Amino acid sequence: MNPEFGLEIPTSRTEQYTVVLNGLCRIAESYFYAGRIDDSVHVLTAGEQLADGSDVQPRDLAALLICSGYIHAWRGSLITGEYDIPFAILNRAVQVAKATRDEKLLARALDTLGVTCYNHAMTLADADFDTALSHFQQALTLRETAHDQRGICESLFNIGLVAERKRQYDEALTAFTTVYSTAKQQNYKSEMAGAARHLGFAHIRAGNLDQALDCFQEAQLLIEETGQKIFLPFAQLSVGEVFHMQHKWKQAQQYYQMAYEIAQKMQIKRASVQIAYSLGEVYEEQSNVDQAYAYYEIAYNLATAINFQLGITLCGAKLQSRTQ
Repeated sequence: MNPEFGLEIPTSRTEQYTVVLNGLCRIAESYFYAGRIDDSVHVLTAGEQLADGSDVQPRDLAALLICSGYIHAWRGSLITGEYDIPFAILNRAVQVAKATRDEKLLARALDTLGVTCYNHAMTLADADFDTALSHFQQALTLRETAHDQRGICESLFNIGLVAERKRQYDEALTAFTTVYSTAKQQNYKSEMAGAARHLGFAHIRAGNLDQALDCFQEAQLLIEETGQKIFLPFAQLSVGEVFHMQHKWKQAQQYYQMAYEIAQKMQIKRASVQIAYSLGEVYEEQSNVDQAYAYYEIAYNLATAINFQLGITLCGAKLQSRTQ
């Protein structure tokens, strides 16, 4: 017991490292979800230096690497377009996790590596999601064996994402419905939010805009409740898209503008691209051509900065159409 602070001090350096590294992961995650990614990376850099200490348990090293790889992967997707760092970190995390023989830990490493592969494919508009799917399926098998209910939801959701990208919509719907039902029963709000949002996309494909709006609004509320501010612009964008489809221009612009301001403040270029493009479409459909193309140009420049190929293609086509 520390007499000055009244704190219980671990008796060994190994235990002390466990406490410190776990604490650094929690701090990094709190910065990440608050949209302060650079602060998160700063904390993780310090953590990675400590994690290579000789008294650190492999399990603690793997957990730190998984946290770091996850945040670097999203940094690549949302801000930089760069993935070399997260791939290096997570490939190492998988090897360290295998050596621990901890199935839950290995499943986390594999699933996070899958997320990185998925995000990378999304950035490059690469139709090959098979590598990501393989990692997700391996993680799901391990989690089913370990009866890790929350982990099962996470991996099944990611498998649903791949099915959605492959246009295997029935398979995707089954995955998202199962995740939503289980997550709701277990009060896994983060998993509920992701599943609700993608169930909303399923309703859009079916032409059920009112049901889609309900799903997107629920997803937004859950994201706000869980403090995942970094994903809030995407949730608000989805709500705005339904109003947009319903030709409710004022409500669509309101949600797009809220989302755009948050994305700009957090410097989330990927969200800013998608929202600026949507704002451009709203203005174009209301015959405000100059304002529309100003947003298309912003979106194009941001997409180019992070090598977001779908954004480059869509925005480039809009800009080119004006010159013809």
